Amino acid sequence: MHHFKIPLLLLSSMLWIVSGTEASIPFVFEAAALLAASPRPNHVACLRSSDLTPWPPSGNFKDKGYKLAIVIDDFGYRPVNENKILQLPLPISIAILPHAPYARAMAMKAHNQGREILIHLPMAPLSKQPLELDTLHPQMSVEEIQRIIRQAIINVPHAVGMNNHMGSAMTSNLPAMQKVMQVLDQYQLYFLDSLTINNSQVSRAAQGTGVKVIKRQIFLDQSLTETAIRQQFNQAIALARRHGAVIAIGHPHPATILVLQKMLPELPADITLVPPSALLNENLITSPHKVKMAVQTQNKVKSLDQDKIQHQRSEKIDTDYLLIALVTELMQPPMVKVLIPYSIIANFSTFTSTIHFFTKKRLI
Repeated sequence: MHHFKIPLLLLSSMLWIVSGTEASIPFVFEAAALLAASPRPNHVACLRSSDLTPWPPSGNFKDKGYKLAIVIDDFGYRPVNENKILQLPLPISIAILPHAPYARAMAMKAHNQGREILIHLPMAPLSKQPLELDTLHPQMSVEEIQRIIRQAIINVPHAVGMNNHMGSAMTSNLPAMQKVMQVLDQYQLYFLDSLTINNSQVSRAAQGTGVKVIKRQIFLDQSLTETAIRQQFNQAIALARRHGAVIAIGHPHPATILVLQKMLPELPADITLVPPSALLNENLITSPHKVKMAVQTQNKVKSLDQDKIQHQRSEKIDTDYLLIALVTELMQPPMVKVLIPYSIIANFSTFTSTIHFFTKKRLI
């Protein structure tokens, strides 16, 4: 029934705009109330162009507190680039190579900022490539591993965690990682598994010790183009919304720095940047296969939602949605301050592309 009243209310509201009188203000409020109660076509996709998941998320995102931790590896060799990273928000953490020439200087600078520091401990890869000094190998004794880790802690002061640099051969070897965890247990450092190999044994090796293990879900810059890094950043956000929290690892490459400088100020309001230690008790995705499947699912959702938006553009513009634009304009000062029901505000972004199609003008 109320759908028949909406066009009349629309005309009354338009009359108020033209006449400048206050006689039709009650009609505006009534229109807003009717819109709040009216059903929405379920084919409309609630998306923003930069997101891979519906926006806004269902429920109260402040209560959900989606968390994103970003760690920048390989610190200690490129002070010019690394200083740019240190200008990013404090929750962006850094992982420092213990024998890099600027390791101690960067650790002190980050610590003075209040930034979280990890030791980026070199570990043997399966492939043949140049290795850092004191790279851990599976055949090393506990004593040798103890010496290397002790020296790394001295070289990278104020570190609270550790993650592996390379390390596919080391982290896939359970006895070797058990020796590492045995040593780490003495220093109260958590371990961030960079997951450079699918069959990592890090979590199993930590069992029976006091070492807390968390795992990386996304590499930001496996491909060093801004487009690819931006896509990975968006996927990290999508995974955080899907699973509550996510850890992404990047490196101080110029392209990575540019993307972070551009995207961090635009971080969605429902995503909170946190240091990795804030996720030690979170139920993160731990399997690389599950991460891959989750990303594929997000991409499928994105594809379906894009199809819905394309379908939406070919449909007739609904009077209800045009009235939302009108009511929104009416609530702008100095006209009148109107308390629009949450259901209208929450769904307003849904209608933006439709309104834009009709008016050829962005309203927000």
